[in-house]
Amino acid sequence: TARLCAGVGRDRKALTSAAVALGARRADAGDAAFDLDVFPRVPVRLVWHAGDEEFRPSATLLLPKTIESFFCIEDIVVLSEGVVSRLGGKAF
Repeated sequence: TARLCAGVGRDRKALTSAAVALGARRADAGDAAFDLDVFPRVPVRLVWHAGDEEFRPSATLLLPKTIESFFCIEDIVVLSEGVVSRLGGKAF
């Protein structure tokens, strides 16, 4: 998520625009949060925290606790990287 926060995740407006363009729904967490349906039965929640003079913006991807029943660890990493890439405007 450091890559996300170095790009589109630097500010709430840009991140919100990117998330909405991908069909994300707003959620209630952090300074901004979005739910994305990446695959059926595999929702991903992005929780974003705004930066301040002491800390840079940060983000966390929350995955369902059952994700390992659908994907191996390597696939989970690829899925997470894909979400970050798509939010940054790149192809999946």
